Amino acid sequence: FLLPRGSEGRVPADYEADLHLGYPLQMGPVSLTMLVDVFNILNRQRAVVVDQRYNISEFDDPSQFCPKGSDANGCNADFGTALARTSPTSVRFGVKLGF
Repeated sequence: FLLPRGSEGRVPADYEADLHLGYPLQMGPVSLTMLVDVFNILNRQRAVVVDQRYNISEFDDPSQFCPKGSDANGCNADFGTALARTSPTSVRFGVKLGF
């Protein structure tokens, strides 16, 4: 690591919105509820983890500098890019039976 972990700042704050809908149907003594869940309706796929490794292997010259995006001489071309993002929008359907 070029700098102490966490010293280059943080990933942006993240928020998301989910939606849950249920429609109950009464059928005598039994209730049947149709369910729909929509997760991350805003579809904000923000970075939650970034690559903090400046180099892949040790440098022979401690003053070596890595140009952004370079993978030559042990440099990490992915330095500062997102390794993990929040999940995209997804939908789940369900049925609940109550008696």
